[in-house]
Amino acid sequence: MRKFLSVLLIAGIFLSSSIVHAEVKTYTGADEYFIGERETIEQAKEHSKIRALRNAREQAGIYIRSSSRAINLQLVEDEILTIAEGVVKIVGTPNFEQRALEGGKGILLVTTITVEIDTEEVNRQLEKFISRQKPPENVSSPPVVDNIALSRQKVEEADKLRATGKFKDSLPLYNEAIELNPNNASAFNKRGDSLNKIGKHKEAFEDFKKAIQLEPNNPWHHDCLAWTYNCLVEHKKAISACNKAIELDPNYSYAYNTRGWAYLGLKNYRQAIDNYTKAIQLESNKYWAYYVGRGKCYEALGQHDKARADFAKARQLGWKG
Repeated sequence: MRKFLSVLLIAGIFLSSSIVHAEVKTYTGADEYFIGERETIEQAKEHSKIRALRNAREQAGIYIRSSSRAINLQLVEDEILTIAEGVVKIVGTPNFEQRALEGGKGILLVTTITVEIDTEEVNRQLEKFISRQKPPENVSSPPVVDNIALSRQKVEEADKLRATGKFKDSLPLYNEAIELNPNNASAFNKRGDSLNKIGKHKEAFEDFKKAIQLEPNNPWHHDCLAWTYNCLVEHKKAISACNKAIELDPNYSYAYNTRGWAYLGLKNYRQAIDNYTKAIQLESNKYWAYYVGRGKCYEALGQHDKARADFAKARQLGWKG
């Protein structure tokens, strides 16, 4: 019955009107996405693209809402996406624009995407979908709340606070996001990052473990877990977690940086330098922390010229040290 009610949210729009005037319509979806400290640009683009695409679908009236508390949530979501994908065609290439936030507090990714939607195909897909549903016992039941979308919204609100350094203030919003959708791995990860920032490393550790449980093949979660191990001065465990992140994505620069800090903590400066150098090779002009870490290693080895060069590059990228 929940699925049937969800379909009714859009069925009335198309089956009652557009079937007479079937045509291909164009819509532009937009999204603003705060890039997390341990997300790659490509991961952020993929997340933002999905949200911009959903925005276009909502404008067209074909985004079907579902409830994260449904017994068979995954099946419902799969069927919804099947309908949407069958009638939406992306026009051209999504446009991504990176904007630096004031005071070097992060990067905002602004995404726009243009799609074409065939209303006649919408009607056909809806008729097929509705024909498979059982008639509702009570058609006057209220629409199902879209807890998944609400959870994402809470994460976005929390991200804005985190971007301005308000880590403690972001926690209640991440809590709400998780309550709305207990399968929101990103909410667990970002709450863990905020907890790390205020020194609650053991609580952060539990959040990253949960994120890994939900998305075991996401290197971002393993790297964040490794960073927490570093904060807890458990550097060997940090190295193990980094190894897993790099196994999943050999080009994940954050993991090399985190492993570099672990080796630095163990005073294994040569291996630390190798890891920082790899991180710099992957993203040479993005993060000053890579140069600071390597500079500390050179300094410990007495290679002061190299240390000064790395510290100078770090300052050029925004380091205040």
